[in-house]
Amino acid sequence: MRKYISLLFILFVAFGCEKKQEQRLLGEWEMIPLSEAYVGKEIVWTFYDSGVLTQTISGDSITVDTAGYSFSVNFVGKEELIITDLDVLIYDGKYSISELSESILIINRIAKSNGITGGAFMWREFQAK
Repeated sequence: MRKYISLLFILFVAFGCEKKQEQRLLGEWEMIPLSEAYVGKEIVWTFYDSGVLTQTISGDSITVDTAGYSFSVNFVGKEELIITDLDVLIYDGKYSISELSESILIINRIAKSNGITGGAFMWREFQAK
């Protein structure tokens, strides 16, 4: 009986934290340019509680892409973000969340949208807008 209570407690903590983390993800996040390709552009990802993500790229022109996202905690408690159907497909995939606070979001892609991990590495840093 004690094992079951311990298991239920662990599941409650894991899934209870998920909602809190998801709430912190909501809102506008401005990408910090980590390469010259992004200098002079403002890239903002906006997460909505409906599971919709928009990416707005402002530079010489303005481009808005829409995607879906889901937020989960894997079996070892590591936070993951899954992005699907972004028009710029290079961003689709599963991301490990390295940091998520009120002002900073750091994600690292660990798998492409097709599940392949080879060549999937993509590091993105954002600041709350």
